Amino acid sequence: ALIGPFQSRDLIFFFFTDVINMAACTKLSTFLGKSEINRLFFNNLNIFQQQTRTNVNCLGEKRVSVPNFKRKKPLIPPRVNDKIIWRDADAVRDRGFLRPQKEYIPPSDVEARLNHVFQQVAGTTDRSTQLTDAAVKYNLLDSCYEEFAHKIPNSVLHKINTLDDVYHFYQTLVDVRTPLEAMKTRDLPPNLHILYEYHRFADNTSHFNGVTAFPENSNVVTGLKTKKKYAGFEAPRVNKEFDDELKL
Repeated sequence: ALIGPFQSRDLIFFFFTDVINMAACTKLSTFLGKSEINRLFFNNLNIFQQQTRTNVNCLGEKRVSVPNFKRKKPLIPPRVNDKIIWRDADAVRDRGFLRPQKEYIPPSDVEARLNHVFQQVAGTTDRSTQLTDAAVKYNLLDSCYEEFAHKIPNSVLHKINTLDDVYHFYQTLVDVRTPLEAMKTRDLPPNLHILYEYHRFADNTSHFNGVTAFPENSNVVTGLKTKKKYAGFEAPRVNKEFDDELKL
């Protein structure tokens, strides 16, 4: 049954793929002989049978085509989105005052005390001196921490390259107050009044006879520090009959 089609001079070969159907690829030239055509046909048929677990009948119908080889997954390079990186950096910068930092107020004699530490550890008070030696830099920063009880964080450590950088760091004020708390010490306009210790409604007080302007709305306090200062409450449901009907 397979030799019959080879008797014609023009022969169209069908190459079977690993999908479901076969497709016609090309038409052979009439210059090929019978033996050459047979060799090419059976070579391609053997390759196809090796790649599938089932054979192909003489009509070209494929029963089951399950490749016995595994395809390699394409290598997908990691995607780096610059917008996401800068957005995260801006978010960290904007909420910098919320970090658990220790407050630091530079003393009045900070310059004299720093010069004393510089002379003992580095052997000089010249602020342009480079801190190239790692051991000297470590001993210097450790001595400054013992002197002022204020250490340099890791995020700023790479910026400390000279004695002048150390001087400017210990001259900088570290304010851990929120912007709202910082307004207490500012000169505000006379027509601006800020209520720092604001009042929260509670149902167990006599204020407004326990009547709230927002019925059936509970007052939930989520902050860890705010929970110690303000107490929340759960508002009772007024339309209980309507709620029971919804459950049914």
